[in-house]
Amino acid sequence: MNKSADKRVKHHVAQFICVLLLLSFLAFIMGIEVRRNAVAYGREAAKVASYTVTDSFSGYVFRDETTLHSSNNGPIEYLVADGTAVRAGDALASVYVDDTGADKRQTAAALYSEIARLEQALERDVVAWQLTYAETYEDMMSAIGGGDLRAGLNAASGLATTLERRSAFGDNEAAVRVRIATLRAQVQELVRYVDEPQTFFSPESGYYFSHHTDGYEALFGAAAVQDLTPEGLQRLLASKALADDAVGKLVSASAFYLAVPTSVEQAQRYTLDATYRVRMARGGEAQMCLSRVAASQSGDEALLIFYAEKCPVGMDLCRRQPVEIERLTVSGIRVPSAALCQENGEGAVYIASNGIAAKRRVEVVCREGGSCIVAVRHEEGYLREGEMILITARSVYDGKELC
Repeated sequence: MNKSADKRVKHHVAQFICVLLLLSFLAFIMGIEVRRNAVAYGREAAKVASYTVTDSFSGYVFRDETTLHSSNNGPIEYLVADGTAVRAGDALASVYVDDTGADKRQTAAALYSEIARLEQALERDVVAWQLTYAETYEDMMSAIGGGDLRAGLNAASGLATTLERRSAFGDNEAAVRVRIATLRAQVQELVRYVDEPQTFFSPESGYYFSHHTDGYEALFGAAAVQDLTPEGLQRLLASKALADDAVGKLVSASAFYLAVPTSVEQAQRYTLDATYRVRMARGGEAQMCLSRVAASQSGDEALLIFYAEKCPVGMDLCRRQPVEIERLTVSGIRVPSAALCQENGEGAVYIASNGIAAKRRVEVVCREGGSCIVAVRHEEGYLREGEMILITARSVYDGKELC
């Protein structure tokens, strides 16, 4: 019996020691956690900041354009760079007559096209090639996905142009110029058998000359936006007609419109007749007035129509434009998102005040990434400029002592 009693005593002692060890371990963990929480509260001074709310869209440009048509459909030599602002009387392009068959005409056209690409590559004011490439690739895939193979081929040609520009930037400039001279000699040999070319001149100043046409020139004039609806825009997009004899086009440098398809909910965030800063992703920036908002018959789509009195310098002449619109600029106190918490249905943060955590109410105006902007309020209990915000609200309560 003594042996059994000794065994029970030893067993109870062992259990007691295990419990003590577990309690000590838990106390150690709790102490570490309390210490970690006490020292881990980073602080950030409450400062007034401004943030601009920006919306991204894909818009369609409406402006007056005039297509230049050739009477002989021969190889084209462009006499000014694509996108050049022209004056009255400027020679824009020459079209050569081909009396010997299509082969030489097509060869000459291909040589002229390569010359134009290389000359554009030597210009240093082009849009960053990565951005242009990505957007043109998006256009190509969108067109192919929608079954518009012709538009897809046009976009593929744009991809080749972008890569040509990029490759020329990496080459020796002198070598590129030698290549251009060689190509010009080859093309002159091809066209020497023809009569004088048909040359096109600008009838007046105030135009941009574009080498490219997209079949919408007669459809997307400035007058077309007057009664435009979301359904009407889709009808226009389905009605393009590319001309085989198009040499290029003159684009008005004056007033233009931007039609932006969006949801009715998003459209309601904009104010009619207000002015917004619009940035074209492919170059150009303009202050544009929201002149009209049109809703679809179903009521679930809308069209924002913006107006500017002048085409901005550097604006890409493409029809579809990825755009960013600065909708709203707000001012307030910048607060880390991790510092926010909800208590009794209200937003709140904690500040460090004389080593003690104190709660401050906040009214969130907008969020941006890992921060937000809260309204500047002067009532008692609201966050004020200069107070030290605790960057995290985790395990914090009003009156907690801070190390």
